[in-house]
Amino acid sequence: MNDLGQCTICSKATDHMACAACERRINQNLSEIQEFAIYAQANLVPGQGAGGRSTERPLGIRVDALDLCAGFDVLPQLESWERAFRQDYGLAPYGQASLERNRAATEHNMAQVTLTGVIRFLHAWNARVCADHPAVDEYAREVAALWRQAQAASGQSPRTSWAVACPADVNDGECGNKLRINGEDFDGSVSCRKCSTTWQTQRLLLVAASSATSAIWLDPEAIGRMYNISLRTLQRWAKDGSIQRERGRYDIRQIQQAVNG
Repeated sequence: MNDLGQCTICSKATDHMACAACERRINQNLSEIQEFAIYAQANLVPGQGAGGRSTERPLGIRVDALDLCAGFDVLPQLESWERAFRQDYGLAPYGQASLERNRAATEHNMAQVTLTGVIRFLHAWNARVCADHPAVDEYAREVAALWRQAQAASGQSPRTSWAVACPADVNDGECGNKLRINGEDFDGSVSCRKCSTTWQTQRLLLVAASSATSAIWLDPEAIGRMYNISLRTLQRWAKDGSIQRERGRYDIRQIQQAVNG
């Protein structure tokens, strides 16, 4: 438990080492790392898959996507965290547990099976880690970095910021001042210089979406953090026509309708 009363990741008030929002974000990132590894298989050839670009054409294959499929970069780092948590919490050593987990694997799918097993373990222990592990801030940063690496290899291009019209009520109607939201601000707040209103970022997006005449398009990371919806679910909804997808982003109003419907 955290006697300081602040999340060691985002500094929000909490009696754990990491707050509930950061715990959800770690889980979301872990889930999508596994999904990105699957999508990377369709992105191995430059120019194919989800639209990724590469300077590695002479090889005829995207090395970053190949590395992700093989687990060369992502897997060892996640394995190191499983080893650390097993040792710190007095669990069976990683080697013994991983052998049992991977018994059904073949050399052709060993990396994927191993990655699946490691992520399942990390999911199962995430609540405990966020409650009392002293290195959870380092763990969260590394998982986020691996998420970005996996996202790039799978061809799912990130959107680093969004422009939203301030929906605050002022004397002559809505403020309308353009507010720029960065990914780092997503779980925090943003202030309008014109009307001096301060908004929690996620509430701002919801209010703006309900009053905007045009669509507000968010990337899968932002939607996942707001609604705890996986990239796979978003892609399934887009495929069956429930929501629209444009350049890897989704209309937040349609997401709200899909969630509430």
